[in-house]
Amino acid sequence: FRNTMKYFIVDLFVKYPIQLVVCYFLYKQIKGYKVYRFIFYLPAILPGVAVSSVFKEIVAYNGVLDTLGFNIPEQGLLGHYSTATNTIIAYCIWLCAYGNMLLICGAMNRIPIDVLEAARLDGITPMKELIHLIIPLIWPTLSTLILMTCCGFLGSSGSILLLAPDSASLGTTTISYWIFSKVYASGTQGGQYNLVSAAGLLLTAIAFPVVLLARKLLEMVPTVEY
Repeated sequence: FRNTMKYFIVDLFVKYPIQLVVCYFLYKQIKGYKVYRFIFYLPAILPGVAVSSVFKEIVAYNGVLDTLGFNIPEQGLLGHYSTATNTIIAYCIWLCAYGNMLLICGAMNRIPIDVLEAARLDGITPMKELIHLIIPLIWPTLSTLILMTCCGFLGSSGSILLLAPDSASLGTTTISYWIFSKVYASGTQGGQYNLVSAAGLLLTAIAFPVVLLARKLLEMVPTVEY
């Protein structure tokens, strides 16, 4: 549960700001933005196994970070109990730029250019333009994405199977990975459908009021129509 909450907090308060900044950067069509757009979206095109293999080499003992002078344990960052979960979270942050890029960029491209031109004539800065104009104007899209994240907050997880499959000894297990292991694990540990079903009902009872509260809070923000 603790690991799941870590992923959820990172999704909500780290990934979304990064995605907003990246999409705003692309929306401004700064010189070379098409190249940057391809680079940011490249992890979504490449196979996950290939990207995770590159990341493993970066954080391994005698890997890239170790060569650069970072203190990497002999097991590597992914093989040590105290660093495995945080390293997987760092991997998720590293690849988060392309997440929701199509939806957020599409919402930004719908903004009337007259509004932004009027603000620029008044001397608005890029940061104020993003906070006071862009975000309120794309709030319906953004609030929907946030609500969907809140709906699945108990299922928040990372690439555990690719990066740290030995989750029991490394302490990287999340709720969704625990459910997966109880169904698909070999031997007597797998096929525990009754246990998983009971856990699903309990998690639904926990998530339902949280989602209703999140929806209520998001609806309190006024929507700008244009």
